Amino acid sequence: MIRGEAEVSATDIRPMSLGEVLDRTFSLYKNNFLLLAGIMAVPMLLKLAVTIGAEWFTRSAIATAGANPAVRPQYLTTFYLTALGAGLIDFVLRSASQGGTIVAVSEIYLGRKPTVAESYRPVRRKLLRLILLIFVTALVCVLGFIFLIIPGIIILCKTAVVTPVMMLEDEGVGGSLSRSWELTKGFGFQILLIFLLVFVIQWVVGMILLAPVTIAVAVMKLKVIPLGLAVLQHIGQFLTEVLIGPLGTIAFSLMYYNLRVRKEAFDLQHLMTSLEGPAGPSDAPSLA
Repeated sequence: MIRGEAEVSATDIRPMSLGEVLDRTFSLYKNNFLLLAGIMAVPMLLKLAVTIGAEWFTRSAIATAGANPAVRPQYLTTFYLTALGAGLIDFVLRSASQGGTIVAVSEIYLGRKPTVAESYRPVRRKLLRLILLIFVTALVCVLGFIFLIIPGIIILCKTAVVTPVMMLEDEGVGGSLSRSWELTKGFGFQILLIFLLVFVIQWVVGMILLAPVTIAVAVMKLKVIPLGLAVLQHIGQFLTEVLIGPLGTIAFSLMYYNLRVRKEAFDLQHLMTSLEGPAGPSDAPSLA
């Protein structure tokens, strides 16, 4: 567990309806905005710098290839390697931010208030496992959507709490998948509604933040976006990720606890642990 003096929890641990899960998601986000936005901002700032650097490098390569056709094969190789490298860095940073947010939400939910550094501390030990888990989960979901839409939706809902399981229960990849599959049984429709709501919010906010660039491109009738507007576009995406990115992770972290309360009486386990004191055995998820 993250060390720190226990505080009175703002969220009583009990079974919640879908409406209560969503209401507590927004309340927790609002009351801990600086912490949660800070957790997202740390990796997303690095991603922003990498993205802008890759944008500049790619444009320079295009200009060089246009001026000298002989170097076009090298340009294509450089372009694909740059895109692959930027994509890998993006994936790693998103995985880390998701893990850090889950740790922070768990600590807040159980009555503590971590810092950004404390939230990331357990992520360092589990990062490779977390990256593998998210990759495998995404791959399985994509395959489900490619072959048949309905199985893809089912798999998406069944694997909704794989990352909270890994971060809070220290399971492996296979254990996290099977545990999530079991926990979410009977709650697929509620989970699907959370996915849809988060998607709509992210889409709307993203459209608003990117609207100035979109309008500028349309008004000036540009076929190629200038570097300055491209940078503004990346900044808009950065703000969307920092401001809205935590919502989905918060919602599914709370849903994870809600499922444990409903199916495993986690509320009683936590109460008994609290009464036993720090030295007593704990059934609470481990963040170490």
